[in-house]
Amino acid sequence: MRSDLIDVFINSREFKQKHCGVHRLAGFRGSDLAILSRYVPATLETEEGFLTDWLGIKHCLADLPFLAKTLSGRSFAGVPVPDDGFHAEAIEYLALFAALETAGESFTMMELGAGWAPWLCAGGVVAKRLGKKPIRLIGVEGEGNKLPLIRRHLNKNGLCPTVNFGLTTESDGVAVTLYHGVVNDGTSVKIPVVGIEDYGASLVSDSPFKGNDIEEVQGYHMAQLAENVSIFDLVHIDIQGYEQELIKAQVKVFVDKVKWLAIGTHSREIESFLIDFLPEHGFRLFRETPCNFSFTQKPEHMVDATNVDGFQIWVNDVLVKDNPF
Repeated sequence: MRSDLIDVFINSREFKQKHCGVHRLAGFRGSDLAILSRYVPATLETEEGFLTDWLGIKHCLADLPFLAKTLSGRSFAGVPVPDDGFHAEAIEYLALFAALETAGESFTMMELGAGWAPWLCAGGVVAKRLGKKPIRLIGVEGEGNKLPLIRRHLNKNGLCPTVNFGLTTESDGVAVTLYHGVVNDGTSVKIPVVGIEDYGASLVSDSPFKGNDIEEVQGYHMAQLAENVSIFDLVHIDIQGYEQELIKAQVKVFVDKVKWLAIGTHSREIESFLIDFLPEHGFRLFRETPCNFSFTQKPEHMVDATNVDGFQIWVNDVLVKDNPF
């Protein structure tokens, strides 16, 4: 009954007039709010120099220059509908919690295109609260200047006191493995060097960063990253338009080992491909929000026309047993 009322509320004309000009609620259902509500902590601890998100996770403002300095010592409380106030919409949290609730006693996740690793951190923090053991977190990030941000973010939130890239660090039931590189066919690639405020370096388009310095980074195949993992409860992918090439070329690893796929999408072309391709390999579309785009003439790459990323959640029904969703 409560979820029915929420459905009516979020689909009401008044709610859409207030929120839907900026936020996309496609794929979000009233029953999802009950899932998100289960993870709201009783209290939030704030600290100067940090923004505390709704899960109680602290984000360093010095490492995230896109956030206003006026947010220092503040928190965003409450269920993140339509979003959390600064970096993610409700649908992304729904992917994490669906994976946690179908994970069993342990929890294993990977974040591809980790940035400052907000999803690795959220997954690890919440899994610890739920008492899951062991917890395994694997992150891959191509931009070298983001690596210190990952280390500081995980450390600040109690996930391994020291993190060494390319090695697995274990502490208090949590194992963290971080890679400086990209996921492709295993060959090294050259990507533009961007500032820590930018999160757009891409393997498919360098249009926003033409003229930037170039760095060469290692490529890793998914099979290599998953070699010592039997099952991933969640793989979160945000790789700036390369998601189609990755999933098409390495789909067997995802089919064999991944329960839930959370994919940031960067063009309608990519979204259409995923919707055609993944069901043929046993994945079911659970929720989705389409990307927003605009252009007056066809760009060099369709990724360049996207101004707000989309998001898709896929569940592998063969691997997820007794799925309540």
